[in-house]
Amino acid sequence: MTLEKEAYTLNINNNNIDLTGKDAGLFYAQTSLLSLIKQHGNTLPNVIINDKPRKPYRGFLLEVARNFYTKDTIFRLLDQMSTYKMNVLHLHLSDDESWRLEIPTLPELTEFGATQCHDISETKCLMPVLGAGPDKKNAIL
Repeated sequence: MTLEKEAYTLNINNNNIDLTGKDAGLFYAQTSLLSLIKQHGNTLPNVIINDKPRKPYRGFLLEVARNFYTKDTIFRLLDQMSTYKMNVLHLHLSDDESWRLEIPTLPELTEFGATQCHDISETKCLMPVLGAGPDKKNAIL
């Protein structure tokens, strides 16, 4: 049986569990098996699952330019993405109006680019975009 790259077959019959797949497909078969174990415990139903994704890109965009997340949160997100068989994590690291990634050789990126205030000339800071207000005390840092 020729399977597409992410396709798989999960066959549970009496006391036998058969996983068939290539590349990511075998991982997705294991993910489906774990999901059945969580739902049914030690008594698994007799099933045959033939599955493949409909779309090659199944992604999640995480915006970290203005919103910070801990390393543990990112790892939990990756676990959830694998549960739903998503295959792309897009980390949105910067925007044109803010910069959050510190690069020691380019300190002005975070000294200037991470500060928003009301300055029409944009010589002191960048103009606020999402309601930061006209002064630095409400700036998104």
